[in-house]
Amino acid sequence: MEPEKSVEQTDRQSIESSLDRLESIVEHMGNTVITATETVEHLAQRLNVLAVQIQNQEEQIKQQGYQIFALSESLQTLVEINTESTEEMRQLTAILKSLFKISNRTREKE
Repeated sequence: MEPEKSVEQTDRQSIESSLDRLESIVEHMGNTVITATETVEHLAQRLNVLAVQIQNQEEQIKQQGYQIFALSESLQTLVEINTESTEEMRQLTAILKSLFKISNRTREKE
C-alpha cells in the first residue's frame, strides 16, 4: 500500500503545484487587468482635459474671427474716409490753385 500513497502524494503535490501556478497566473492577470483599467481611466481623464482645451480654443478662434471681421470693417471704413478725404484735398488744392492764379492776376493788373 505504500506505493499507492506515494502515487497519491505525487498526484496531490502535482495538483497543488498546478493550482499554485494557476493562482499565480490568475493573480498576474488580475494585476494586468487592474493596471490596464487604471491606464484607460487616466487616458480618459486626459482626453476630457484635451476636449475642454479644444472647446476653449474653438471659442478663442471664434472670438478672433469676430475681431478680424470687426477690424476689416473698420479698415474698410478708414479706406473710404481716406478716399473721401483725398478727394476733398484734391478739390481744396484745385480751389487754392484757382485762388492763387486769381490773386496773381490781380497783382499783375495793379
